[in-house]
Amino acid sequence: MTVLRRIEATDNYRSNLRQLEDFCRRNGTLVQHRDMLAGIKMTVAPNLRRFPALGRFFLQREPYSIEALNGLDRLMAQLALHPKGTEIREYVLAEHVILYATTANTVYLLAIKHHKQLSFDFLSFWTP
Repeated sequence: MTVLRRIEATDNYRSNLRQLEDFCRRNGTLVQHRDMLAGIKMTVAPNLRRFPALGRFFLQREPYSIEALNGLDRLMAQLALHPKGTEIREYVLAEHVILYATTANTVYLLAIKHHKQLSFDFLSFWTP
């Protein structure tokens, strides 16, 4: 029998959802945002409840900058404070990535980003 895990959203995840909504409002894509939220509720959450190891291991990614390496070190220190067996994974959607942690009983939604949020707004760099 499959153990169903509880799904909990962290404060950071909820903050990311608000930022995503603002991002979509500015870009005229609120319908897609609502579709994404429905997809998380109807597909992603049930999948993670039943199959928490579905996403790829986040910590297997090679850090390519000193900032990423330092961030990884901080993450590993935080992870050491959590129960043994806690894993950090990422669930890739069509246009979003969800970072989550799994324990024996719970899946913690840590962060969510749209792939376009990872780009720079070069025009704002030179706004007078």
